[in-house]
Amino acid sequence: MSEKLFKSIGEVSKELDVATHILRFWEENFKSIRPVRRNGGRRYYHTRDVELLYKIKDLLYKKGYTIKGAQKFLRQEAFQTTSREDPSDLRTTTVVSTKPTYPDLRGTLSSVLSDLKALKTILTEV
Repeated sequence: MSEKLFKSIGEVSKELDVATHILRFWEENFKSIRPVRRNGGRRYYHTRDVELLYKIKDLLYKKGYTIKGAQKFLRQEAFQTTSREDPSDLRTTTVVSTKPTYPDLRGTLSSVLSDLKALKTILTEV
């Protein structure tokens, strides 16, 4: 049986062993966490959000980062660093992109579409 695409705040709270008010606090401080909200205000976290919440918990609780430090760490991680060799002098240069790259835009959009369809199914069932 496959894992659910969306989880309620209660399910995520139990999975992470963190109180729901902590998840709401992190949501306010880490803008990349964007749960889907239903009419009653219920939050449903996508699997990508849950993975990010695991990373935030690790940064804050295990590695001792502050909220601001974790925010900075995650921002820096979002910028992709690539290395390439210059064949003329065999020096290695590092190229830092200031914007995230989207190598497979069609695949990303297809994934978003399937997520939206799954969310529509969830919303019509309730």
